[in-house]
Amino acid sequence: MTENNIQSTVEQQETEHRVSALERFAAWLSASRKRKAVFICLLAAFALILTAGAGAVSYLHFSRFTVTFVTAEGSTSQTVSYTEPVSFPEVTAPDKLSFIGWKDSRGNIVKKDTIRVTEDSVYTAQYITALNTEDHIPYLFADENGLYRPGDLFTRGEAAIAVKALLCGVVQADKNYADVTDDMDCATATAQLKALGVVGKSRFYPDDAITWIDLIHILTAFYQPTDEQYEFSFITSQEDGYEDCCTAASLGWNRVLGRTVDTELTLENTGILSDCAPFDSDYLQLAEAAVEHTYERTADGTEQWTESSAPEKQYSGYVTVAGKLRYADEDGLFVKGTNEDGMTFLEDGSYTSGSA
Repeated sequence: MTENNIQSTVEQQETEHRVSALERFAAWLSASRKRKAVFICLLAAFALILTAGAGAVSYLHFSRFTVTFVTAEGSTSQTVSYTEPVSFPEVTAPDKLSFIGWKDSRGNIVKKDTIRVTEDSVYTAQYITALNTEDHIPYLFADENGLYRPGDLFTRGEAAIAVKALLCGVVQADKNYADVTDDMDCATATAQLKALGVVGKSRFYPDDAITWIDLIHILTAFYQPTDEQYEFSFITSQEDGYEDCCTAASLGWNRVLGRTVDTELTLENTGILSDCAPFDSDYLQLAEAAVEHTYERTADGTEQWTESSAPEKQYSGYVTVAGKLRYADEDGLFVKGTNEDGMTFLEDGSYTSGSA
């Protein structure tokens, strides 16, 4: 039997089955007037439901709704039809603030550029204190010994201090995280992040090393989220932090603050950075983050320093960094690959007894 014959046989059997079912139902109705009355009532009720439904759809189809957009500059409204697509207006954030999205009447941030209105709606522009990406102010600072410790892990508390330094203005804060005490260096910074709602948990874990996912979460809080989705090799769409990574990708971030390094920097520009010398691999990046400077953009988009406020000499003498003994000379630079007072220091600046 061919495929067409099989299909024809199946269709014939289905038709016979439906006819048989209708014949049995007709016989049931004929046997009793009450049954027929019940059936008529069911038909009437069904017709009423269809009519009401059509009326509701017709009502919604011809209804007009008001959608209102509230910004710092005022409010605007427009009347639209049911499910008519509406685009959000462009928003110019006030000075020192960053626009981070539209909030609906339920308190949710809308991540789409276009909405479909099904009722009278109000959307309110949300702002946050902006990050300063224009002025190249320092956001990494030496510790109590005058050291930057570029080889150490970056703690959550240090990250908070860096973000606070970049804020365009002072954030009023009267509460802090449960695990941050007033005597901690990061106390003011974490309190401001809490007030901004950037990290909304009860504890901050200031002494823990920050993960790059957590750092992206903090930084993307200052920008409008995206509803675009990306594929990454390091995180899936089901994992925490995925949406933050999508926002970062949509912003085209290769450097969060838009900064690049001036490859021609010398000590004359940067001053002494005790535990990072010009021949160290981290020197240019640390100088960019730790030394206040003005700059110009060259034709190829790279950065060229014009003036700088070099820090004073930070430290001299013996100090332990990352578990290794080092020595900073009278100029504040760590000695490397040489002897000092009969002690040998390797090329990375760490002391060796010669037995290793």
